[in-house]
Amino acid sequence: MMKRYLLLYVVLLGMTRAFSQFCFQKGNLWFEITSVNTVSVFMKSACYSDPKIPATITFAGKQYTVTAIKSKGFERYYARELAIPNTVTTIGDSIFVRSTMVESLTIPSSVTKIGTDAFLGARLKSLVVEEGNRFYDSRNNCNALIDSRTNTLLKGSNKAFIPNGVRRIENYAFLWCDDIAEINMPNTVTDIGKGAFSSVPIGNIVLPNGLKTIGDHAFSGCSLCSLKIPASVTAIGKAAFAGNKISSIVVESGNKVYDSRNNCNAIIETKTNTL
Repeated sequence: MMKRYLLLYVVLLGMTRAFSQFCFQKGNLWFEITSVNTVSVFMKSACYSDPKIPATITFAGKQYTVTAIKSKGFERYYARELAIPNTVTTIGDSIFVRSTMVESLTIPSSVTKIGTDAFLGARLKSLVVEEGNRFYDSRNNCNALIDSRTNTLLKGSNKAFIPNGVRRIENYAFLWCDDIAEINMPNTVTDIGKGAFSSVPIGNIVLPNGLKTIGDHAFSGCSLCSLKIPASVTAIGKAAFAGNKISSIVVESGNKVYDSRNNCNAIIETKTNTL
């Protein structure tokens, strides 16, 4: 019996590998067969108009359902919008690596998994998650993508705000969102990831009282002129505020890790006496 199960496993494994190695082209789009009836979609060349990803595609007389967008699948996509069909359940890593033209994106209710830095290159003006999605949301019309399970804001747009309940701002979430006028963080935010607001031209920001960690380069290349570090902050990453012409820096009294002793207008790591 064990040998029979082992043989079946080997056969299925071989079929999976065979599927994943077979691709076919339809117009500007390529499709990789991922199972007996599903495919992932991607592009091999630059594209300047929405190619209209289909929900299903027929090849060699057989119909396949498009259930995934392959990692880096649209890295040279220069249209302003990409329509994702409601058959897609998986969006891969870094699908928009160099696609800075994309302005509008709607995440279907069918999507259950979104990869790391999926929309990193996009300078979005509109970002909406369809109602009914059990894993992601854009609550209160916030124009941002939020992981509902962890309350992590994964990606923001130029028109986004951070709604109450969000606990973490993911790495590079607002990178290059250069039209944002101001950023207000609710007191629920405890972690800001690396590069989260890098190159966002904001003059002032109020960090929430419950904030604990600020990642590397979190606010590098902004236009901050004043900064107040809450007493709750326990970790500040490398070059977190690099490239800002800050005229006022204050660490709240009671902070156990950092200080701005004698009104020195600087952040000092108290334990090591490192400015």
